[in-house]
Amino acid sequence: MEWIRAQNCCITGAPGQYGDVVAHHVRLGGGGGVSLKPSDFRCIPLHYSKHNELHAIGEKTFFSKTGFQPENLIALHLLKFIDEHGNIKDINVLLEDFISKEIHE
Repeated sequence: MEWIRAQNCCITGAPGQYGDVVAHHVRLGGGGGVSLKPSDFRCIPLHYSKHNELHAIGEKTFFSKTGFQPENLIALHLLKFIDEHGNIKDINVLLEDFISKEIHE
């Protein structure tokens, strides 16, 4: 969770180094349930203002409004975490493929 909060907001790009980014647990697509928080593996970094907006309008509306796919944001941050901890080779190839698919969807 500390690592996610240190990342830039995945919507605005605001830096996480000032304590303005929070870890949002994505509920869309699975994980969690009534009064159950999803896995920490389903977290994305959001600036606190975007996090508040998300909770005010709901995940489905928020992600529709932003145009981002939550599962892709989760995957991107998992890959980045793994890359920074040295467990995947050729991460740049994987990220380029991911970004290419995200742009063309």
